[in-house]
Amino acid sequence: MTKLSEKLHMAKHIDTITSKDGSVIKYVFEKTYTGTPYILEVTYIDRKDGRNIICVPTQSMCNMGCKFCHTTDYIGKIPVMNIDAQTLVSTTFYVMKDLRLINSDKVFLLSFMGCGEPLENMTNVLHTINDLSDREELGSDRRFAIATSIPRKNWLPLLDFADKLSNPDKVKLHFSMHYTTDEVRKKYMPKAMELDKALKILDLYKAITGSVIEVHYTLMDGINDTMNDLYRLGGLLKSRDFQVKLLYYNKREALDAEKSPENKVSAFKETLETYNISTTYYIPPGLDVGASCGQFLMDHYIKAESNKE
Repeated sequence: MTKLSEKLHMAKHIDTITSKDGSVIKYVFEKTYTGTPYILEVTYIDRKDGRNIICVPTQSMCNMGCKFCHTTDYIGKIPVMNIDAQTLVSTTFYVMKDLRLINSDKVFLLSFMGCGEPLENMTNVLHTINDLSDREELGSDRRFAIATSIPRKNWLPLLDFADKLSNPDKVKLHFSMHYTTDEVRKKYMPKAMELDKALKILDLYKAITGSVIEVHYTLMDGINDTMNDLYRLGGLLKSRDFQVKLLYYNKREALDAEKSPENKVSAFKETLETYNISTTYYIPPGLDVGASCGQFLMDHYIKAESNKE
């Protein structure tokens, strides 16, 4: 496969922001598509676990409208543009070179968990993964992760993606589930696939690729952390070889919700493990620099939008 040039379509680096504890470094780029500038954020995460983690966006905004996501406030205000593979490759190399991580002996992990829904831009995600899979200068072990809610009207690209991956065992799929009934999930995730259909699609994806599938479940007090939710979640997943990552709720002022208390988090983790479901609890790093899931450094976006007027 012909490698994509990291010099083609290079985005302009305009800012770098580091978290207070130094574990997260966010790179802000500006990229012009058809005469219009867009802001893109690429984040380096150092979890002290032997990996160089780069988190990239797949779109300049997200139109999925999930109520717990900070980007939802800006639907209609920031246009959605699919990010091309050349830009994803070039910004990844820019960060790796700037931090002097090229030819590192650490595992390289490129995570498509930044802004956007990857299935809406699957062709460029596929090209990026297949290209970077061959880049030995990124490390001896190159891995990838994709987070998706599985859009109700655009799920087929996932199966096409599974069929065309050159190294499917190197790609971990993160399923944004978050709720245990279709009624509640549709309320908070209006464009996501119904649960039964989504889980069957994931079963097929796993059968095709053999990839690890991790279910993401953000715990919100009184909304999705009841005992009924817990038992439904266990029932849906107990016969599946999926992992579960319970997530800390990154509070969004526009939504009347709070993170679940520690006793509920413990109950979920301990009970799911009795179902033999591998379960972890994760507090995203970089909350102070807008690096958590669904967050932006909005001042850059607002400035870019005002410059267009």
